[in-house]
Amino acid sequence: MPATMLVHDTRLAGTAPPGADNTYTVNERTSLQHALGWISHYARSNGGLSRLVIMCHGIQSGVYDTSVCDIDLGFGLMFCAENLTLGNVVRTAVLSSNVQQIVLYACGPARTRPGFHNTGGDGRRFCSELSAHTGAVVYASTEIQWYHRVPPAGLIRRLLKIGPQNYIDFGAWEGAVLRFTPDGQVAVVARGA
Repeated sequence: MPATMLVHDTRLAGTAPPGADNTYTVNERTSLQHALGWISHYARSNGGLSRLVIMCHGIQSGVYDTSVCDIDLGFGLMFCAENLTLGNVVRTAVLSSNVQQIVLYACGPARTRPGFHNTGGDGRRFCSELSAHTGAVVYASTEIQWYHRVPPAGLIRRLLKIGPQNYIDFGAWEGAVLRFTPDGQVAVVARGA
């Protein structure tokens, strides 16, 4: 039976929420090759992944601004040392046929503003290519995603013997949520606040 995996780039403040079969943390020192290799290895070892969730910041205007994910989004994901962008999304082909769905919890990876078609800021193309290279259905938003951090409930904290960590909770989606399929289809599947 396929497993689930959550990958959290720790530059997104907070602790990855429980629930996935495997949680993997990366940061600015983790190479993209290493991260994709580990995800691929874990997927193959478990008969594939039904869902891969990636939690990280989105990139704006080609340069990440630590104050807010805003303005010109759609330049990819602040994910691992190299980031994941239109320029290197082909590297995700190592996941091909091993992942059914990829959910991107990040600011605006699917945004394409007027004038940015077929440029490094073409978020729709980035998500479409991610879907095509991996063979997975990709879900991503066009807008800033707000999240908050919540401590685990008292009983859960005592049972798991963990401290008062602040689990990331994205809540409901903001903006349009798009579904990208490997055959190039793009559809709006939800509209958030």
